[in-house]
Amino acid sequence: MCEDRHVEEVRESSQAMIQSKRNMRIPLSPTGHLPATHWMCVLHVNEEGREKLETLKKHSIIAKAPPKFLLSELGLKTINNI
Repeated sequence: MCEDRHVEEVRESSQAMIQSKRNMRIPLSPTGHLPATHWMCVLHVNEEGREKLETLKKHSIIAKAPPKFLLSELGLKTINNI
């Protein structure tokens, strides 16, 4: 998860690792409506993959938690109409 202002940088920095720029494509906001204030992706990785992702967390939150729990803790909701 990352703030909207850093989403392009996070997408670029993680591209080589996950072989795609299609990460951070789930828009979030406190209300569940536009504008998006944060972006999220959900990945299932092994311990080695998690360690590699940790090196990229300059502007992102990497959590080992169910997405619903994380969103609840941060007061964010998915924006479903994009």
